[in-house]
Amino acid sequence: GDIGGYISSEYNLSQEGTCWIYKGAFAIERARVVDNGWVFGRALVKGNALIKDNGWVLDRALVKGNVVVGGDACVGGFAILDGNVKMLGDSYAHGNAILIGNLVLNNYDRVWEGKKIWKDGYVLE
Repeated sequence: GDIGGYISSEYNLSQEGTCWIYKGAFAIERARVVDNGWVFGRALVKGNALIKDNGWVLDRALVKGNVVVGGDACVGGFAILDGNVKMLGDSYAHGNAILIGNLVLNNYDRVWEGKKIWKDGYVLE
């Protein structure tokens, strides 16, 4: 088989579906990559984060806390997601985006370069 990325235990990567952690990427602590979730580049997934259902985490993105990325959502660049962020339905966070708190991105929502979203959707520029 292929050499994948770093996991801290078998718990981090499901043996079901086509999920994968590519070489250079990390899934540690209680983070899970399941179904058809993918983590690659130098991305780091940690805490209780869940990557599932065609969710993508790439580049140097950091996903932690109780974040869920799924439903064709993508996190990339140097984006940071923490707290209870849910990214679903083709949503996208990229560049230097920072999302922290109780947020739901869905239905093609986009967060680009330099945007910071805290708590319950308050946008800081």
